[in-house]
Amino acid sequence: MGTTNYDNAFLEAFRSWDEYNSTAAAPVPKTAAAITAQYNASFMIPPYPPAPPTVTVHHPARIRPPKQRRRPRLKFPLRTSNPKGAQKVFMEAGYLPIGAPTGEANWRAVKVLGQGGGGVVLWEYNGPLPAPQIQKLAVKNKVGLGGNFLLNEGNCMARLTASPTEHIVQLIVNPPARLTAADCVAEQLPLAWTGVVRRLVMEYCPQGSLKRLLDYRVDRIVEFPELTLWRIFECLVDGLAVLEYDAELVNTPAGPVPPAGYDAAAPMVVHFDLKPENIMAGEKTQQTHPFTPVWKIGDFGLAKNTLPVGHNVRPSLGGGGWQGGTTYMTNNRMRTAVTPECMACINDGPPEAWYPFNPSALPVPRNFLINGAPALGITYGTKLRIKDYSNTLKDAIHECLYEEPLHRPTLIALKTRIAAAIAARLAAGDTPGGWQDLDMPEPRTRAMVKRDPASQKPCTRTPGPNVGPQCGIIVSADPDNTRWTGVKHLGTGGNGSVTLWEYTGHRIGQPPLPQDRKIAIKQEPLPTYALRREGRRMSRLNRAQSDHVVKLLVDPAAIITAQDAAMDALWIGTVRRLVMEYCPSGSLAELKTLRQNRTVRLEELTLWRIFECLVDGCAVLEHRSEFDIIGGIAQIPAASVAGTATDQGVLVHFDLKPTNVMTIRHVAIHPDTPLCKETLACHHFVSEYLPTGHPMLPGVIIIPSEIVELPIISRLLACYDRGPVEAHTPFTPGLLFGNPPPGRAFGTEIQGVPNISANLKDTIQECLYEIPANRPTILALKRRIMVSINALVAAGAMPEGWQDLEHLQPITAAEAASPAFVLVIKRCTALKHVQQRAKRRLVNGYG
Repeated sequence: MGTTNYDNAFLEAFRSWDEYNSTAAAPVPKTAAAITAQYNASFMIPPYPPAPPTVTVHHPARIRPPKQRRRPRLKFPLRTSNPKGAQKVFMEAGYLPIGAPTGEANWRAVKVLGQGGGGVVLWEYNGPLPAPQIQKLAVKNKVGLGGNFLLNEGNCMARLTASPTEHIVQLIVNPPARLTAADCVAEQLPLAWTGVVRRLVMEYCPQGSLKRLLDYRVDRIVEFPELTLWRIFECLVDGLAVLEYDAELVNTPAGPVPPAGYDAAAPMVVHFDLKPENIMAGEKTQQTHPFTPVWKIGDFGLAKNTLPVGHNVRPSLGGGGWQGGTTYMTNNRMRTAVTPECMACINDGPPEAWYPFNPSALPVPRNFLINGAPALGITYGTKLRIKDYSNTLKDAIHECLYEEPLHRPTLIALKTRIAAAIAARLAAGDTPGGWQDLDMPEPRTRAMVKRDPASQKPCTRTPGPNVGPQCGIIVSADPDNTRWTGVKHLGTGGNGSVTLWEYTGHRIGQPPLPQDRKIAIKQEPLPTYALRREGRRMSRLNRAQSDHVVKLLVDPAAIITAQDAAMDALWIGTVRRLVMEYCPSGSLAELKTLRQNRTVRLEELTLWRIFECLVDGCAVLEHRSEFDIIGGIAQIPAASVAGTATDQGVLVHFDLKPTNVMTIRHVAIHPDTPLCKETLACHHFVSEYLPTGHPMLPGVIIIPSEIVELPIISRLLACYDRGPVEAHTPFTPGLLFGNPPPGRAFGTEIQGVPNISANLKDTIQECLYEIPANRPTILALKRRIMVSINALVAAGAMPEGWQDLEHLQPITAAEAASPAFVLVIKRCTALKHVQQRAKRRLVNGYG
């Protein structure tokens, strides 16, 4: 007899397959007892009778075989390897894009895009100016001689390219060139290649495939808005209309209709491989696709021309699903829904072809209607109904996934339904998804990197005598003042090092301790004019008396005299070191690392206050003074030098990053967040510029000053688990503050940060515009930040604890030698000895 302990999952699966295999129109779901009886009677075998008793046989002791001598190791010949790699084969001269504009000699292979069914290589124009309109091509190659599959794909693409559509990947060299005998000789191929299509020169889609976007969203766990899914659905229908009607559907007041000249008896193209990997993303067009990319259908390697007669299908040979025959007309419509189903069920993969089900035959309450009526038959996609999308979208996808082709809607019906759904979503106030979640920036190629002016920086070394450099990491006693002791190395950058020095020279009867007992000294291996320029700029900033800029303690910086130069073989007029204030809490980079290690994001109030510190520091760089606060509103400071006769230009900081922003606890100014101080960098990262026009420097846009640098730091703190902003991946964001963006920006991840208001996200994104004129001014930022902070405080936002904001300073040698610290060590040691003695007594049984 069989068991009776079957769980609900087994019973549900049994009912599903029982209904699927039943010939009756509406089978009655079986009870658990009936399923148990049927299963035990037909599949279970009665238990075996008891096994006979076994007799243990005593085996003789094992005899070890005689020990053999070790055979000499065989020397096999080394395997040959391809030093270029398998992918580099498609980038050799034998695969030139013959037929490309201006000749194939002007094109250079950049990278391999894929190898499915043949290598696909990106080629970039590298010829003389003027360049052709198309400067990038995707070339699909044929490697072996077997078969002429590119001929069928090329003819299919040539037919579809003739249609005026943007939803099909275009064939640039149309028709595809078939090799002649002369071509075989020129390309060093056997004459058997005659008549074969070796390459397809196609349109290049820099945004990649829909699969790439889907993986991008899956990694970030960001679902698609329903309006975005409807627009992607619409692109697929428009592309499939070209396959079926040789042109897109024509919109009329009565609804979409087939294009003029459509012959219903003519063969249509069936894709047979329509999946997210073969749907490419085009550029944004303001006329037709202002909110989502243009999605193009590509890869027609399995496409066939079929006649639309009947709906005959047959089971596949493996029995795992259904496969279309030569007259299978509706495969396109079913695959149309596979892609939206993948996008909707973002974490669950495509629908399972081995698990069909009838929505109306499911047990209550899991059964559901499709478009308000019982389902017409078996469909696929069991996980779609659990998603938080409208029933209109779910019903449309499930209708297209019907197993019976005649039950699926036509492209005209789908187009009508999609247009109505988009209009309804817009009327309900839905907004499109941001471009930061739709635009997949193209990775930079090697050619793009070489053309970048920032990669060709001139040498900044000042000519001078070749003297032995001093190590900037090892700290020794300063011969100029023996009361100070080098404690530790703080960092290296800008061709020099920064070290911490502590005052240890106080004696009884000597002058009192200095106000700053710890100082930071920046010193380069060789005294150069760079430190003199940096010190001169820090002296000008000292006059602002700002708490948001690191102060220069020895002001002005000591310049090497002729006597110093003769003594130490130095250069007259240079600066040997800069003595600056020391910030014990470290930099913002250390605070970011602290929060990363604890997996704790910064609260929004903290982010706004850090943002405000950065703005105040940049105001000093621009106006030589912080903003005046009059009536609770920030105003241009009365002491501003901007536009005056003494204005030497905006001091632009080209290296403003978390490592160059120091933090310190200052309860009087910032009682609940660290006070951030900006520190300058070496001379070729900080320069003065007058605000005239939009001058360009190598790789950097100047105006308006550091506005583009501020949100980079704020975005790094908000996206605390992400890397820096990628300067080579610009994109067009969605609505910012309710308005369309005026251009491209950077920082694609900021809009996906959780628990951060749209106000902060839009403020950071607005500062990251590619065009400087589109960014807000420092004054506008200050006012917006003040309003946001006041709103958060009024709403009851509480500051964070200092244990999560302050990077504690390690114990120095002087602190370790202090009497208080030694006393603590003795107490800890005594306690340790007591614990050890008690443990020994317990072990020895004396407890």
